[in-house]
Amino acid sequence: MFFKRQNLIDYSVLFFFVLISLTMIFGLNDRTKVSGLYAIALDIRGTLNRPLWYGRQLISMNKEVRQLQHENALLRIENSEYKEAYYENIRLRKLLSFDLRKKFKGIPAKVLGKNDIGIHTLVIGVGKDHGVEANMPVVSADGLVGKILHSGRHTSSVHLISDRNFRVAVRDQQSRVEGVFEWTVGRQGKMSAVHHSVDIQTGHNLVTSGMSALFPAGLNVGRVDNVDTTASALFRKVEVELYVDFDRLEEVFVITSHTPAEQ
Repeated sequence: MFFKRQNLIDYSVLFFFVLISLTMIFGLNDRTKVSGLYAIALDIRGTLNRPLWYGRQLISMNKEVRQLQHENALLRIENSEYKEAYYENIRLRKLLSFDLRKKFKGIPAKVLGKNDIGIHTLVIGVGKDHGVEANMPVVSADGLVGKILHSGRHTSSVHLISDRNFRVAVRDQQSRVEGVFEWTVGRQGKMSAVHHSVDIQTGHNLVTSGMSALFPAGLNVGRVDNVDTTASALFRKVEVELYVDFDRLEEVFVITSHTPAEQ
C-alpha cells in the first residue's frame, strides 16, 4: 500500500514540475516567481511524503520490536537454565558438606523417578556398577530418605521412609528417649513405644539411634510435631514431621560404608 502511495505522490510531483517547466517555456521568465513555484512544489512533496515516512518508520519499529521480543524470549530461557544450574549447584554442595561432616563413604545420585503405588520408592541413577547394593542407607542433605531396595547395573530403587512398611529406630536428640518411627501420611509419622513417663517435647529433633545394623546413628529423621499424653495410660502419642520433602527431592546420597572415611 505504501509503495502505491509513493507512486501516486511521485506522479503528482512530476506533473507539478512539468507544469512549472511549461510555464517557464511559454513566457514566465521571472526568476523570483519560478523559484517560488519550485519552493511550493518542494513543500507539497514534503507534505505528501510525510505520512509515507511515518509509515516506513512504523514498519521499521515493528520489526525492531519483534526482534527484541525474540531476543528477550531467548534470554529468559537462558536465564532459566542458569538458575537451574545455580540451584542444582547449591543442592550438590549441601550433599558434599554432609559427606564431609559425617565422613561417610558414599555416592551422590540423581532422582530419576518416584512411585507412590504399592511400596513407595524412588528410582536413582546409580547401581551395581557404582558399588550400590541392597539395604544401603539413602539420605539427602535434609535427612534420611530410605534404603536401597533393589540394585541394577546402572539404576536402583529406594524404599522410602514414607512407606507404611518402613520402620527405623530413632532417638530424641535432646532427651535421648528411644522409639520406632512409622510413617502415617504426607510428611507425617509417629514415634511409637514411647513410655508415658519419659521426657519428650514438641520441637525436639529425632535422629537414627544406631540400634539397627542398617542405619548409622545420628541421621536426621524428623521433628516432634505434637505430644499427646491422654492417648494411653502407658504410652504417649508422639507425632513427627519428616525433614525430607519427597515431592522436591532431586539428589540423594547413598551411604556405601558406615565407617568414617580416612582423612
